[in-house]
Amino acid sequence: MNADKPLKLLVCLGNPGREYHNTRHNAGWMVGDRLLQGSPFPPPKTLWQPARGTLLWLGAGGRSILLLKPETYMNLSGEAVAETLDHFQLTPPEMLVLCDDLDLPEGALRLRQRGSSGGHRGLASILQSLQTRDFPRLRVGIGRPQPGSGISIVQWVLAPWVSVEPNLPDDALNAAAQITELCLRHSLPEAMRQIPRMGDPRRTETNRSKSQESSSCPSMN
Repeated sequence: MNADKPLKLLVCLGNPGREYHNTRHNAGWMVGDRLLQGSPFPPPKTLWQPARGTLLWLGAGGRSILLLKPETYMNLSGEAVAETLDHFQLTPPEMLVLCDDLDLPEGALRLRQRGSSGGHRGLASILQSLQTRDFPRLRVGIGRPQPGSGISIVQWVLAPWVSVEPNLPDDALNAAAQITELCLRHSLPEAMRQIPRMGDPRRTETNRSKSQESSSCPSMN
């Protein structure tokens, strides 16, 4: 994969519908919303739209870039992604996927150039549709429920994201938006070099251990 290839598409993973608004599983959508709010001009929809998704022009990183919100529910996200890449004749390394991560500590961020789905249904759908692991992804940690809490994984990820730790999730979402801006303004390798200087290194990781990469979460939208 050519890591220096400029990014041209942001894919923000989440579930459509008011009942999923601001849930942990919609962290990717929420990062996208932060970027849209910070755009220097009102982001317009593109003339062409995927069959099951919303596509906008976003002003970020000093240039215009496409931002896609698939609206197929999480486990079919790859359909809108593949359709968009095909229409604009883009390659997977030219997109950055923003998503939640159950196996990262709450608020931690991890930027990678490629990899498996790690059990994430949205990433798994993209991998299946594109038949490649070679695309960048920025994961936002949502943690797991406390043992003995009686909260299932599905209940956890589909519940509104609130935290006992001050300023979460706002800090994590803002930091993820800043890292995305770095990727757009410079390059993915440059953003990965700058991440450790942005704050608490526990919240800005660029590598995943083999044991974490092989872990998975139960099926969910």
